[in-house]
Parts: sequence; structure tokens; C-alpha cells
Amino acid sequence: MRFARYLCLCVAIVTWAEVYASIVWATDSKQPQKIYRRIALDDPLNMDLAQLEGVFDVHLMFQLGEGLLAYKAGIIVPAIATDWTVSKDLTEYTFSIDPQAMFSDGTYIQAADVLNLFKYHLSNDSLINSELMNIKGAKEFKEKRDSSISGIVVISPWKIKIQLIKPSLIFLKLLASEQCFILPHSSLLVLKSSKIAPFVSSGPYVLLSYVRNEQIVLVKNKHYRKNMDVYYDAISYDIISDVEGAINKYLYEDYYNDIIPIYVPSVPKELADKYRKIDVISPKITYLQFNVTRAAVKNDSLRKLLAVNLDVSGYLHELSLPDYYKTNFYIPRGMLGYKERVYSDTYFVNESEKELLSKSGCGKPHVCTIELKYEKRHTKSLERLFHPLQKYKGIIEVKLSQEPRVPWYHNFITQNYDAIYLSNSSATYLDTYAFMINLNSDKYWPGIIRKNISQLLNNSQKTSDRSLLSEIYSKIDEDMCSQYIVLPLYQGDVPHYYVRNDIAGYPTPISTVDVIQVKELKPMKIVEK
Repeated sequence: MRFARYLCLCVAIVTWAEVYASIVWATDSKQPQKIYRRIALDDPLNMDLAQLEGVFDVHLMFQLGEGLLAYKAGIIVPAIATDWTVSKDLTEYTFSIDPQAMFSDGTYIQAADVLNLFKYHLSNDSLINSELMNIKGAKEFKEKRDSSISGIVVISPWKIKIQLIKPSLIFLKLLASEQCFILPHSSLLVLKSSKIAPFVSSGPYVLLSYVRNEQIVLVKNKHYRKNMDVYYDAISYDIISDVEGAINKYLYEDYYNDIIPIYVPSVPKELADKYRKIDVISPKITYLQFNVTRAAVKNDSLRKLLAVNLDVSGYLHELSLPDYYKTNFYIPRGMLGYKERVYSDTYFVNESEKELLSKSGCGKPHVCTIELKYEKRHTKSLERLFHPLQKYKGIIEVKLSQEPRVPWYHNFITQNYDAIYLSNSSATYLDTYAFMINLNSDKYWPGIIRKNISQLLNNSQKTSDRSLLSEIYSKIDEDMCSQYIVLPLYQGDVPHYYVRNDIAGYPTPISTVDVIQVKELKPMKIVEK
């Protein structure tokens, strides 16, 4: 009996010792401390490097892979390749690979892996094969007339030479693209399969787990050459295919204490009315104000014509303005305790548009700045600035300005108006026109635009102006919402009308108003209280 009790006691001691050891092991092992949590509205579509093009797929690949080069701030910079040389005729490139660069399994990245990547693309129906055809021997290899690519030579384990048939302005940028991320051949085959599973990666993170329709988890790649520069220990994506459910989860639950960007590549139009009900924009945002500054034109009525090009989903990146402006999206200096910009996206006018602006007297492209202003009580929510704007009570100000700086208006909206025109001409050679929309109005967008164009019609003196405005007015039906900007640019005394639309992305000369119909949506109301 005593022996049995003694035996039970020993078993209990051993069992508790094992439990204690497991707890100590878990405590001592490094657990993720900083987790970047996101909500994704769909699963990855295709992670195969040869077919990689989906927005979310590309986003994931940028966390998992890296190429010889990288494209940052508009310039090519070293990545896995520490440096490179180019021949005088710009057709021969020699790359030196970082001898410390490793895959996530601890094996070294070598020149042979680069060669295998190009062979993989050429052996499959790759989206970049047309660009790769400029490499010597690529065509022969693809057509299986040669077992090697004559233009790619492995000089040593950490040096590779690539010869082009003719100089290419995009070759280095191609090597920095996500399709040219260096991965071992085994990983390329895993990604080619329809089943996405953990694979050996070369980027800052490695895929830990993926459960379809549920979650994707990435963890820091401990063998990444710049491991110390990787801030987050893990990235977690909760996949919520129900758009409305995702928005509700974000809006009404304290989902995470960390950053919570919602990945929404585009807002489904058929859910527009539902979005209004679940308050995507939120009544906390009282109004949006648009100040547009451009070169003065001679006709006063046309000078006041401003139609709003705004996606009412309320996402910052979907606010659109004419492409010939240099556009900066940024948080102003000093706002919310930050001294520097935290987000920017800039694009410039092309050469033909520069010539057009020069002839029209506009001079240099103007600068457009989107500034976000919030109450002091929101200063601890800086992380959420990259998300939809519903968490904030404040004003979104969109202004285009060029020195000398023009006066800025922001306190002229009331609940009694659907829209208000403001104008100012105190600047020497610039005129400012603000068109303010009350987001709590129950009016349709077309009704707002029609009403203001009607006012312009009544004030217009020239027959030609009245004709154009009448056509525009007649084309805006109450049953649809057309988003457009009409720009009267003068060449001498002759006005040339241009329409900027989201499809073409650049000003298009118009001879009829039909071109203005660039986007048709179902009727959607502004957010109601």
C-alpha cells in the first residue's frame, strides 16, 4: 500500500515537473512582442511569381521576398546585390551578391538562384516574359532550342552577368519588381501550386501559417540580412470575406490595441447604400472642403466651374485631383506630435501636359496637399491615420497652392447648406475656389452639381459658355452620379476644355459632353445622422 502511494507520488512529481518545464520553456522562448494586425477582405489569389499581379498578392510577396535590387523613393537601390556595373553600351550588367544574404532556412543566396529564377519565368507563361526576351539567349531557351540562357553567366557563387540584346530603360526596375524576387526553386514550385503553404523565403518575413478564409500569419525571418531593421515580430491578417462584417468589426469593436489597417482595394458599388447605413464616412466628420487654386482664366463664369471628383467611400487614397498637379498626401509637420511626414504619394505631369500648361499660362505645376486635422483628444490615434477616416472627428482639407500662398477657408459651412461656393482673388496671379460639401446632407451628388451648374448658367454671359454648361447640365441625370472635372485652359483667347477622369488618368480634350460621362454609379446618399 505504501509502495503504491509512493509510486503515485513519484508519478505526480514527474508530471508536474514536465508541466513546469514546458511553462519555463515557453517563457524563455522568444514570443512575438510587436504584432502588426490587418484585416483582409479576401484570400490571396495567385502567389506564383510568374503570374503575380493581384494587389493583395503583391503586398504579401513584398513581405516575403526580395530581389537583387529595390525601388525606393523613385530610385534603384541595392538589395540582395550589393553593387553592380554597367558596360558603356548599356547592354551588360554585372551584379555582386551580398555574401551574407540568406534564405529563411539559413542557406546562402547565390548566383545560381538568380539564374534559376529567370529559367523559371521563361519555362512558364510568365507575365514578364516579353521584357525578358531582351536577354540574349532568352528566346532560344523559351523555345527549347537551347538548354541554357547564353546571356546569363554565373561568374562565381556571388557574381552574375546579364547581357541584353539592346539597352533597356526598365531593366533595373524590372529586377526590383516583385516578379524578380529571389527564391529557391523549391519555393517557386510551392507558389506555383494552387495550395499556398509555408515556403523558404528571402524577405523580412516567412509564412508561418495560412488557413483559407480565416487567417494568414507571417513571422520575422531570423536569417534576413537586415533583421535588426524589421520592426514587427509578426504580421497577422484576419480574412473576412464579408465586407460589411469587416467594416462593422473595425467600427464597433476595439478589435486590437495595435495598428488595424483595413485592406480594401476597391469598394463594391453595389454595397454603397449599405455603407451609408453602417457609417463608413461617419457623421463625426462634418464636411469635406476642397480648395482649388489654378491659373486665372478670363471668363468669370467658367472660372467658377468646379465639379467634385470624390469617391464617397471616404478613403484617403481615393481622393482624386488633376494629374498635372504635383500631389503630396501627407500629415502636416507637427501634427499629432510627429515632426516629419509619415505618408506621401507623389506623381508629376508628363511632358505633353507641361507643354500644355506652359501655353495656357499656368507656369510650373501647382502643388496639392491633403492635410488632416483632428481634435487634441485623438492625438494618441496616429496609427489609425492610414485607415478609413471614420474614427476621427475633424476636417479633411484639400488645397492646391503655389507661392505666394493663398488664404485658406475652413469655417464657412453650416447645416443649412448642401454646398457652398467660396472664391478669393487676393493672390497676384492665382484664384482660389472652394466647393464645400456637407456630408450630413440627404441630397444626391448629382443634385448638388446640377444646382450649382444651374447657378452658373444664370450668370453666364457668353453664348458659347451657356451652350457648354447647358449640355453638361442635361447630361447629369438624377438617377446616376457622374464624377468629373472640367478645366477651361486658354491658349491665347481661345478656350480649350479638358476633362480629367479616373479611367484615362489624364486631361482629355472634349468636343462633346459625352466624354464627361466617365463614371456611372447607382444613386447614393451622403451620410445621414
